[in-house]
Amino acid sequence: MFLSALRYQNPATRSKVAPAEVAALFTDESTYQRIWGADSRGVTCGAVVDGVLAAGEVLLYQGTEQFDRAPSLHFDATGKVTDLTCATVTGGGKAGDPTVSGFYGGLVTATKSGDSTAITTLGKQFVTEHLRSAQGPTAGTCSFTAPPFWLADNPSSGTLTHGWTVNLDDRYGFPIDIDENAKINRSCGG
Repeated sequence: MFLSALRYQNPATRSKVAPAEVAALFTDESTYQRIWGADSRGVTCGAVVDGVLAAGEVLLYQGTEQFDRAPSLHFDATGKVTDLTCATVTGGGKAGDPTVSGFYGGLVTATKSGDSTAITTLGKQFVTEHLRSAQGPTAGTCSFTAPPFWLADNPSSGTLTHGWTVNLDDRYGFPIDIDENAKINRSCGG
């Protein structure tokens, strides 16, 4: 649902959203209309966002900045959405994964501003030298150069590393691993 909301809130990707498929996620038409509304902002606590980090709780981002409210979905026994509540984020907006929000949020901000040099700068800050050497200037993005939004979910963790599945407006997500130095050291199978 959050990927559909991100797509719907971006005019360039709105046509990729199938309203009937989104409506099918809710218990009934009334619930769909109350939460999704006319513009999907009910799903994102009334804001237009361009980043979502979903791991237990869902955190919303505008650029690299964490939004101060977080949505929480409620489901019936069949897995359909019955309600969505928004609560103030605890911890002063410092929860989440700063590597993910810094890199992918930075890329989205750069896309919006037209800064084509940001991918190199952000790569040096958030991607290991080895991965940049192996994958070139689009390391960590699976060749996306101008993502309109990002969604990271399916977290994983190891002894010194952790990972996510990232989606940058494609039909599939790709895995990333983040090393003990908070740098992306694997993505896109490499």
